[in-house]
Amino acid sequence: MFEPNFNQYKVSGESAPVWSVNTYKLMRAGAGIYSGQMIGELLYSHFVEGNSFAEVKANYPFMPHATLTAILRGRFSPEAYIVFMEMKEKEPEMLRTALTVTTTKIRGEI
Repeated sequence: MFEPNFNQYKVSGESAPVWSVNTYKLMRAGAGIYSGQMIGELLYSHFVEGNSFAEVKANYPFMPHATLTAILRGRFSPEAYIVFMEMKEKEPEMLRTALTVTTTKIRGEI
């Protein structure tokens, strides 16, 4: 009998982290061609890791200057910005897990 494992990485067999409701909101809060995950990673890089605007711009060379500025000021996707700031205050560990550990496993960097 087939038993699906939805919350498990196929290669390593490790369990995937369980996400909160706000994490799902952030991941879905994209605008245009930019996903909520990309916006969240950008905000995390600037507000949590402390990278300057120039460092963030270097990591996202495909993104127009005005779009990057709007994201960091919360004007591009206000929903993503609000959820991110709320998570930064109330769920910092969940924010770190969702935007760093999971994305690096998907990209194969670990």
